[in-house]
Amino acid sequence: ATAPAKMVEGTVLSGRMASLVCAALLNACNNATPPSPKTAWRLVCSDLCRTAVQRALGDYALRVTRIYNHLPTSDHDLHRWHAKQRANAHSTFKGVAIGEEAGEYLERLDGELLGLQEKLCLDNERASRVVARELLESLYHPVHQGITSGHIVSLPEYQRHRDKIRCEYDRMTVGLSAYTCRLVQLEFFEQRLLDFTHTLLSAP
Repeated sequence: ATAPAKMVEGTVLSGRMASLVCAALLNACNNATPPSPKTAWRLVCSDLCRTAVQRALGDYALRVTRIYNHLPTSDHDLHRWHAKQRANAHSTFKGVAIGEEAGEYLERLDGELLGLQEKLCLDNERASRVVARELLESLYHPVHQGITSGHIVSLPEYQRHRDKIRCEYDRMTVGLSAYTCRLVQLEFFEQRLLDFTHTLLSAP
């Protein structure tokens, strides 16, 4: 007949868990302290919680390497992606972690995930900045040619061209970081307006 599974507080002991319990009890005996099954079980729970955090972070990190192939992307899509992967990480964690300390370890996991998310967002903003800047340079090139050739000679005319570029730019950057694209646009046109004003003042 098959021996019944060994359980502690409703949890079936695996070989590693049983080994940890025995090691904790033996250490207590060797240190001349009263062996406590409860303390031994707490050590097992802590070990499993640490393992759960490592597995969840490992899964998240693997998926992060894949999302990098799709950067830059929109803030909305990136936050939605993180929310989904955070839920997956929680599921992985809860499938392994046990014990009263699980909640504390889950908070640690969330802290680590938040740090990874912040780094991912920064990298997405950097990638968005590069693409947005190149796009603006391309859209603005005909205006620059018009200024240097003398076809655009008034501020209202310049502003009409600038407004057209802004509309096209907004349409073409929907899939990028919105905050970064707005910042790039402000910086770009601020400098171009200064250049155009200088050109007007320098004209004979």
